[in-house]
Amino acid sequence: MKRLLILLRILILPLRILILLLRILILLLRILILLLLRRPLTFRKLQQPLVLLTVIIIIITIIIIMN
Repeated sequence: MKRLLILLRILILPLRILILLLRILILLLRILILLLLRRPLTFRKLQQPLVLLTVIIIIITIIIIMN
């Protein structure tokens, strides 16, 4: 019984981390969309770092999912 509980805890922790990362990703995507909708002119200035950031986060989440 104790082993089962320990195993469950070990499995739940990465899931919690993954859920947290996905929430952060969704939050960042919402911010990106808001920036796109509000300021289409200044978007060109923001585009490169924001796109780079979102791509990096997506890659990190994919790596975590694969592991």
